This record gives sequence, C-alpha cells and structure tokens, in this order.
Amino acid sequence: MTTQSKPLSVLIVEDDNLSKTILVRMLEKSNLPVSNVEHATDLAGAIALLDGRYFDVVLLDLNLPDSPGINTVDTIHERHPEAAIVVITGEYDDKAGLDAIAKGAQEYVIKDSLSQGILSKSILYAVERRKIDLELQVASERYRSVFENSAVAIMVADKQERITSWNRATSSLLKMSDDQLYLKPVKELYAEGEWQRLRNRGIREKGKEQNYETRMVRRDGELIDVDISLSVMRDCRGAIAGSIGVVSDITERKRIHEILDHKQRNLEAIFDAAPVGMLLLDDHLVVKRANEAIKNMFGKEYPEMIHQSVGAAVGCKNSEFNREGCGHSPSCASCQLGGTLRHTLKSERSFGEVEVCLTLMSSQGAQTRWLGISAEPTILDDEKHVVAAIVDISSRKEAQERLKETMELKAQFVAMVSHELRTPLGCMKEAVGLVLDGVSGPINNKQQDLLEIIKRNIERLGLLANDALDIHKLESGQMKLDLDDHDVFEVVQEVHKTMNCAASKKKIHLMLEKEGRLARAHVDRDKIVQVLTNLLSNAIKFTPDGGRITTRLQQEDDHLRIQVTDTGIGIPAKHLPSIFDRFFQVQELYQQTKGTGLGLSIVKNIVEMHGGTVQVESEVDKGTTFTIVLPLRMNAELENESKSADLILEHIMSE
Repeated sequence: MTTQSKPLSVLIVEDDNLSKTILVRMLEKSNLPVSNVEHATDLAGAIALLDGRYFDVVLLDLNLPDSPGINTVDTIHERHPEAAIVVITGEYDDKAGLDAIAKGAQEYVIKDSLSQGILSKSILYAVERRKIDLELQVASERYRSVFENSAVAIMVADKQERITSWNRATSSLLKMSDDQLYLKPVKELYAEGEWQRLRNRGIREKGKEQNYETRMVRRDGELIDVDISLSVMRDCRGAIAGSIGVVSDITERKRIHEILDHKQRNLEAIFDAAPVGMLLLDDHLVVKRANEAIKNMFGKEYPEMIHQSVGAAVGCKNSEFNREGCGHSPSCASCQLGGTLRHTLKSERSFGEVEVCLTLMSSQGAQTRWLGISAEPTILDDEKHVVAAIVDISSRKEAQERLKETMELKAQFVAMVSHELRTPLGCMKEAVGLVLDGVSGPINNKQQDLLEIIKRNIERLGLLANDALDIHKLESGQMKLDLDDHDVFEVVQEVHKTMNCAASKKKIHLMLEKEGRLARAHVDRDKIVQVLTNLLSNAIKFTPDGGRITTRLQQEDDHLRIQVTDTGIGIPAKHLPSIFDRFFQVQELYQQTKGTGLGLSIVKNIVEMHGGTVQVESEVDKGTTFTIVLPLRMNAELENESKSADLILEHIMSE
C-alpha cells in the first residue's frame, strides 16, 4: 500500500452525532496526515461545503435526512468527481456496496466492523483509487479525443468480428450511421473475395498486418480503395478479445497513380517509337534507356547499351582506349558528344542540333559518321538526367560537301567567264562607239539604230560580268575594304555629277540635301560610290520622265544616315522582303527595264561589310526610299553574327 504523505482534507457527512464523533476520534489517532476535518449533517450541507473548498476524502453515510439511499453517492460524485468517496453505513448489503462503487464511490465500510485500522486503509485506498481513476479518465479523454478526431477511420471489433466501436471518420468513410455500424459483421464491409483474401494472410496468428491494400463497400454500394492496418487484441490469458483496424481511403491516390502510370507508359511508348534515336542518361552520362531507333542506328542490342557510358553505347572508338572505357582516352577531353551532354547538365539549358563527328566501331570496322545531337536536361527521381536525340546526318554532310564543291566550281566558272568576257566586251564597245561617231565613215539612220541596240546590250553584258565578279568576291571573301576617312557628302556630290547626264535625258531632277554638319566617315570610298551609283541608277530607271530623286544625308550620334528617295513607280509590298535577294526582279512590273538582279544584293553586302544596314520602303505609284545607316567608325573586327555549331562546341569544350 502506498504511504500517503500529502495533507488530507476530510469531509464527514453524518447525521448521527455519535458516529461523527467516533470518526473524528479515529482520524485524530490515525497516522494519516489529516490537515482538516469538516462535518455536514445532510446532503445540502455537504454540497455547500464541497462547493466552497476542496476535499480529498468524503466519509459518507447513505441515510441522510434529505437524501436517503444510494443516490446520495451519485449526487456528490456528479457535482465533485475529484473527491474520493468512502461510504460508511450501518447496513451490510453486498448489492448496495457494489451499487455505491458503480455510482462513483471508491470504498464501502460497515459501521459495526469499523476500526481505526480499517478506516485508515479505506481512506488510503480510496484516495489512491481516485487518483488512478482521474489519471485513467484523463488518458481516456485523450484517447477519445485522438480516436474521434483522427483523420483516418478507426474501428474496433469484438472476438466475434463485429464492430463495437468506431470514430466519426469511419461513419464518413463508409457513409453509415451509428445504428448501421453497431455490431455489423466486419466481413460485410469488404468487397467480394477481399475478406477471404485477408483471412488467408493469417493475421490472427501473426498478430498484426501493416499497410494492406484492399477494397471496401460503402453503404451505397460504391467500392473504395483503402489502406488498412490491423492489430489483434488479447485478454490477460492471451486469448483473442477482438481487433482494431486503422483504415485510410486511397481511392484518389490510386486514381492519380493510375493516371501517372498511364502517362508514364504513354511517354515510354512515345520514347520507344520516336523515329529519331533517343537516349536517357544520368548525370554520369550512363545510359538508362535507349529506344528502337538508336539500337538500329548503331547496330546494338538493348543489353549492349543499357548501363553503359554513352561512348561505349554508341561504339565510339575512343571508348576502347583502355579498360576504363569512355572518358579516359586523351581524345575524350575534346569529345564533342560528351562535351555537349555535360554542358547541358551543368547549364540546365537545352541545346539544339549540334553536329558531331565520331569514329565508330562496328563489325565492318572503324567508320566515320556525322551525328546531329539535341540535348534536353530533365529531373527524374530528384536526380539530374539528360535526354539526347541523335540523328545520323552523314548522308546530309556528304551532300553538303558535294554541293559546296559544286558551288565553288560554279563560282569559279562564273568568275572566269566574267573575267574573260570583260576584255572582248570592252573592245566591242569601243569599236561600236567609233562606228557611231563616224570614224569609219558615215552611217545611215537604220545602221545607227542597230548599233545603238548593240551598244546597249554590250553595256548590259558588261554590267552582268562586273556584278557576277563582285558577287563572287563577296561570297568567297575576296572583296576587301580600303578604309579611310572621307567626306561622304563630297562622295555623293561626285556620284550625282556622274548620274546627272542619265537623269537629264528623262528630265528627272536630282536633289542633294544635308542636315547640319557631317563628320568624316571611315569607309571604302569606291565601294560607297558603287552603292550610291547602283541606287541612283535604279531610281532613274524606275522613275517616269519629269520625276524627282532626292538624296538626303543626316548624322545621328555616331552614325550617318543616307536616304535615296524617288517618285517612281514603286515596289509592291509583297516583293519587299525579297528585294535584296540575288537575281530577284519584279518581272510583272518592270519587263521594260532589264537588269542582272544582282545590284541590290551587292549593295546590301557592301553596306553590311561596313557594319551598316540598308532598308527599303515603297508604295506603288508613289515612289521608293532606300535608307542606309553607316557607322562613322567601324569596330576593328566585325562580329560574325552567324553562330555556327563549331563555335558553340568550342564554347562548350572551353568550360
């Protein structure tokens, strides 16, 4: 028995004065740490004292003037459940004693057998039991709170496998009322066949089952997927007393998993069926997946590629350098394939088609192949991966090389023919001019007309030869700029003087304007003359008689703007995007004016070589304006705006 050390406050509820006095004397002589004793002769007085202060123990007579019988215990316990109650009565009645305990009393003592020792023990037992009861009550309340407020369904079944207890989540999950759940056989909650499958797992023998997925039936017949954990409860003899189940609704989770699985299967099917070679690689460039196209491309079977380094998977010659394989050959440091993939992982940026040349080993021996590589970074299972799309472009590269050779031969042929034509054309032009001037004798009007036609065609052929040579020089990089500081306004004046004769024949007024002072520009004087001559020649050609052509110069910060505006027949809007293309001519409008179709292309190339731009604006029957913007001083080296794959790879390998 636990020794009581805490001071006790005792309330005696007894209408018999002698009995009260005996109880007080016993308390005084006991070893109990009684600190205070109060007395009440009826229930009302007892309630008043209990309402006013705390008592550890109530010594209660059942036969009070205002409350005879067992209900006295019930009233005090209900009003003050914290007090330990010891019933002291003059009647010996086992049933009354059990009823008193059931109503909340902790001890039951008969007055005739009462002694100081019995009283002390009864008080100590009552206080200890009340303390335990209160602790159990708090624990029970906590359990009940957790039980009722749990987000998952909790069910308790008896040994006959009937539901005896459940929480609110159970009712919500199964859509059943309390009356429908009470003593409902557990097996009726499961879908057909699921109960027997669960029983076959031998849970009674094992004692528990964790996270078992099955299907249950709601009241409306709807099937739901659930995750259930079961535990068998046993009594003090080890016999099965029931079971407890914790059930979670996983219907939505299963549905989402099914959707994700379906999408995953679709993605895998797309990956496998892609018409281009596809590789999935981890952050060590080890192949995790390969599709059918890439296996066919390199003549490999799936086991030969999976879990292999990318070089070994495609059969790169360098991967056989030593036993360590891909990445350990001296050539691997500059490997374009590995460099592109590593850069994709590091930068987490996509790369478009990068052209890679590899020497691959096959049953036919070493073979050089060109591959087009596109790489896309991705995250799988929280780890970095890269998806590589690979296309064999060997045939295309061979075709490009053959085309390049053909174009070079063509360009050389055109340059040679153009160069060779210039001398005889010059002689022919000089000879025709002498005849027209009458040096070889008088000619009649008909002869003069024929000779004029010959002269114009000779001049046209000469222009064609000159333009063809200029295009060849531009494309081959042979055209060089002789840069120096020049007064561009004076250059334009010179061109105007040259073109004034042709303009006068059509009574076209040439105008030259400038806004403010112009700084000297660092340009190739002859090339700028060629550009302006071409633009003014076109303007005169396509401007009706009596029209006007204006050349306007203006400085804007560190740039010079030159505009050539005419009042000619204009260019349809649909043709403006193609106006600077080689050999382009608007045939339906300008059939009366023949040319090479190269002039504006040469203009654009020369202007861009100077680091400038040229634009055109035009409206049919109103005129055309060409605008040239030139930097007053060029950079030492013009940046090459075409970013080739070689430059990209050079950047990749340098990181």
